[in-house]
Amino acid sequence: MLRFIKLLLVLFVVLVAASFTLLNDQNVVLNYYLAERELPLAWVIFFSLSAGWLLGLISVAGWIIGLRWRLREAERKAELAETEVRNLRRMPLSDSF
Repeated sequence: MLRFIKLLLVLFVVLVAASFTLLNDQNVVLNYYLAERELPLAWVIFFSLSAGWLLGLISVAGWIIGLRWRLREAERKAELAETEVRNLRRMPLSDSF
């Protein structure tokens, strides 16, 4: 059921994007420092959104890598603690009296 809902959501997004492209088919002049180029408005918006998404991913990558490193360290410490508990449970009890 969840796959079906995801499929419907993707289909809806594709249909909205297609209708947006058809409604905004005029060309705009994109001026950048070295030159200028005439492109369809939909492409300019698409590339702008894609560049923003990519820059956002790059800016968060360092934080995600740090979190993964901390997770690996925590898993290693948990494994050592579990091993120590297992070894302590195997040791026979001895009275000091």
